[in-house]
Amino acid sequence: MTSKNTTSHKREFFILEFLFQWGLVVLLGVSPQLFLKGITDFSNLPKTSFISITVLVLLIIWLAKGFLTGKYQIRKSFFYLPLIAFLLWALLSVFWAHNKYEGLILWKHWAVCSLAFFLVLNSIKKKTDAMIILVAILISGYATTLLGLSQYFFNVDWVPQIVKPAATFGNKNMATHFIVLTFPVSLAFFLSCQNKFMKLLPAAGSILMIGFVVLTKTRAGWVAVAVELFVLCALLMRNGFMHKHISFLHNKKILLAGAFLILIPIFIYLNMAENKWQFYETSISESKSANNVSSHINKSGKTDNAPDRPTDNLYDESTAFRIAIWKNTIEMIKDRPLLGFGLGNHKIFYPIFHQSAEVDRIFSEETQAVRVHNDFLQAVAELGGIGLLLIIWMGISGYRIAVKAIDLSHSRESRLLSIGIVAGITGILVNACFSFPFQQAVPPLVLMVYLGILVSFVTSKKHQWVLPVKKWIAGGITVASIAFLFVLIRYQYLETESNQHLFNATRLEQSCNWEKVIDEAQKAYVCNPHQIKPLSHVGLALIRLGNFKDGIDALSRVISAYPYDMNALGNIGVAYAQVGDFKKAENTFTRILKIVPDSPKAHNNLGNLYLQMNQPDRAFEEFKKAREFDPENCLYHFNFGTVAMQTGRYPDAVQAFSKAVLLRPDWAMAHKNLGILYYQHLDNLKKGIAHFKKALALNPSIPDADQIRSVVNNFEKQKMRRIRISE
Repeated sequence: MTSKNTTSHKREFFILEFLFQWGLVVLLGVSPQLFLKGITDFSNLPKTSFISITVLVLLIIWLAKGFLTGKYQIRKSFFYLPLIAFLLWALLSVFWAHNKYEGLILWKHWAVCSLAFFLVLNSIKKKTDAMIILVAILISGYATTLLGLSQYFFNVDWVPQIVKPAATFGNKNMATHFIVLTFPVSLAFFLSCQNKFMKLLPAAGSILMIGFVVLTKTRAGWVAVAVELFVLCALLMRNGFMHKHISFLHNKKILLAGAFLILIPIFIYLNMAENKWQFYETSISESKSANNVSSHINKSGKTDNAPDRPTDNLYDESTAFRIAIWKNTIEMIKDRPLLGFGLGNHKIFYPIFHQSAEVDRIFSEETQAVRVHNDFLQAVAELGGIGLLLIIWMGISGYRIAVKAIDLSHSRESRLLSIGIVAGITGILVNACFSFPFQQAVPPLVLMVYLGILVSFVTSKKHQWVLPVKKWIAGGITVASIAFLFVLIRYQYLETESNQHLFNATRLEQSCNWEKVIDEAQKAYVCNPHQIKPLSHVGLALIRLGNFKDGIDALSRVISAYPYDMNALGNIGVAYAQVGDFKKAENTFTRILKIVPDSPKAHNNLGNLYLQMNQPDRAFEEFKKAREFDPENCLYHFNFGTVAMQTGRYPDAVQAFSKAVLLRPDWAMAHKNLGILYYQHLDNLKKGIAHFKKALALNPSIPDADQIRSVVNNFEKQKMRRIRISE
């Protein structure tokens, strides 16, 4: 009976082991390729959800193996301590963060990826286990490359993308992150492979990866790949001399190097012939929130990750943007040097710092920065000096692991793969100095898996803790994990559904279908009440429909979570003005101007408010500032002209209305006001009548149309009478 039970346990253990290994393959091979149409975050959210659920399933399998054997076997590593310390500090920072939801979402993913490190480390028993994991990553990298090249050359469009070629990552820069991680490992496979035919795949894949990175026109990717090639060559030479084995320099490898030298200029030529140089990332703008709703403010129609900016000088503009946000983030660090602002809260407070060291010219109501484009600066701003020390500790520990893996791996293949992995990690760290790979779904996962593989190369079964555990305890932990899995699945499902409703609300908002906007945005909020942003759309729609009280309630909740959200502040200020609460409206617009002193919208809204408060002189000054800060906006000139005319500043009014009709020649009201100015106040009847005629021609039913026609007719009659008399 005992023998049968033992055989049964062995069979069950083998099945669990099989499921675990292939689960890792699915996790790493499939997650980079996932996307979901019809939601706002169509690329990152599906990947994050899949990674979270799959890693938890793998944990359950690992726990189940411990239940069968009655013990947990955990490999030792000095990297556990700094990693756990960093995660605990990041979680602790959420307690003093203003917006805890933003921090917890990011922390959850980092924790899941760290768990993947633990599972990979404790699942690799031999070199082939690591090889299978790396092959899964590489195949996914090759698939990403081929899809991206197809999008570039053949306009393949069945995958949604914002800036192509993006493969399944939505943005070419995000796709580059993944290629930067996989490219050196592909080269390492080529160098370590002994089979002549098997060399072809990593050889071709490496060449295509280089071509893809060149065609994306991302300087951060180019720098990262250049550093990777340098590190790869340096480590290969070092390893070759140390182990007296430099056969990787034989003829076929030299031919591959020659192919790189020939193909890279070709790709660059194709790149420059196709487009001007570009380097910007589409995460500059915050997820689209409501725009100011006073009748004189036009909706921008901008959507998440799609800033409507000129493309002629993106190269220089992107560089200036990064420098500005880096400098301003350093000022944030100076403000809270020890503890930081809390994980995920850089974007919450950045608006009040966006002009601290250098004016961020891209910052506006429509494009509010959500990331620093430097993961290290952002981490220090959010986690403080203590977080920086923990990052340095992790870096030193990672360096020690890398050195041991390269020098102490038992086989040549393991050493070469270790060199490829170290080069890939180095590349993504370089990329993180100019971008935000660790704010995305896939790069943190691959990084942790790489580290798990490196540690496995330098540890053995002797270097492990064996923790005996009673069956009922192991079973209870496993069952609890299964229960948590169902909770996680439900959460990820509701988060995806919320994102879908938010996507619908955004599209409906562009068509001004306000009733349906409210319906979709409220559904988004019900699915995920921790995510406050849908209430921005609810508030805007309610205000557009004239329900100012409920609109104020919705936007007040947004502002409590995002106190410097420019759009929410602008909209609630307008709503306060509409319900007659002028004091709160004035305070709100003044609050906006403290954030962005040169905001033309805020000055314009404040000018309208002062008109409502019967303070035309103050309104005159605000409209004057609005037109100065945005001289190409005909609306601001019109408003300035209106109050100038009301206060007897007729030359200013003429100049303003003239500018308005110059910018918008078909504006009947501007022509009408010019007619009044010239006819009644400046004694230039001829010009006045000309503008009256133009106004009537543009809009025959313009206010006071009958009176204007009477004036025009009388003028024409008098003109004809003078002609007859002169004859």
